[in-house]
Amino acid sequence: MGTPVVVLSGGDPLMRPDLIELVSFGKKLGLRMATIPAATDRITPQLLSDLKKAGLSQIAFSLDVSTEILHDGFRQVPGTYKITHQAIEWGRAETMS
Repeated sequence: MGTPVVVLSGGDPLMRPDLIELVSFGKKLGLRMATIPAATDRITPQLLSDLKKAGLSQIAFSLDVSTEILHDGFRQVPGTYKITHQAIEWGRAETMS
């Protein structure tokens, strides 16, 4: 079906100090690199930019339900709905740059 895809997921792949290097290495091997980070304060616009520069092809964010109360209740972590939406916006902005 074309180029193989490697999806770095977890737990939280952003906890790996070598995530940028892993993405870059996979890209150099000709792989499409993707990740599914957890909604934490580790997600920043700079990190998304660095991942893109390293060769990240895809990123996915988990949004479990359509409202903040239900999503955060399902995740049992207050604030994850807002973090997820913010990360989506940063990711969208990064794809436009």
